[in-house]
Amino acid sequence: MKRQPHEIIVADGGSSDGTENVCREYEGVRFIPATNGRGHQMNEGASHATGDVLFFVHADSSLPDKWEYEITNLLNDHLAGTFWLKFDDSSFLLDFYSKCSSLKHWLFTYGDQGLFIKKQDFIEIGGYNEPMFLEDIDLLRRLYRKGSVVKSSLPITTSARRFRKKGVMRQQLRNIGILAGYLAGISPERLGRFYDYS
Repeated sequence: MKRQPHEIIVADGGSSDGTENVCREYEGVRFIPATNGRGHQMNEGASHATGDVLFFVHADSSLPDKWEYEITNLLNDHLAGTFWLKFDDSSFLLDFYSKCSSLKHWLFTYGDQGLFIKKQDFIEIGGYNEPMFLEDIDLLRRLYRKGSVVKSSLPITTSARRFRKKGVMRQQLRNIGILAGYLAGISPERLGRFYDYS
């Protein structure tokens, strides 16, 4: 298998689904045990990265064609960026949510859209706060304050399983309620009790 011009680091938070064995099946994939929690895991993965650019991707996401060229080109002129979100299922509400994710504002930009940033800038801004719920929103707010954050014209595709399981309207209302609580000053620790990671 030809090696790719990038490294893949899987920062695992103690899963029991055979993730480590799956990683061993692919050349160039590094399995990194990490403390459970997305902030912990992403910071740990970043600390093991040897490249100049970091790209944080959730495990249930699929990347668009030529994503690496898109990231390289956008980081020539911007501090950081994300893709917009597309689901692996379609409905009026999911399509509407997807359309909102293409808007360039931190309120419509989340970790499941794939964050790319130069490693040095990630270090300088302090990485993800940990342990912390809503670590992606916290980091993106800091990035928007510091400089130019771009939204790619390409989509990243993610699983709609949580919406299918909970109901699209119910899940989205929960997400809006959590975000509203965050903006009202309720601590992320308290808000995390209302979030279902399953």
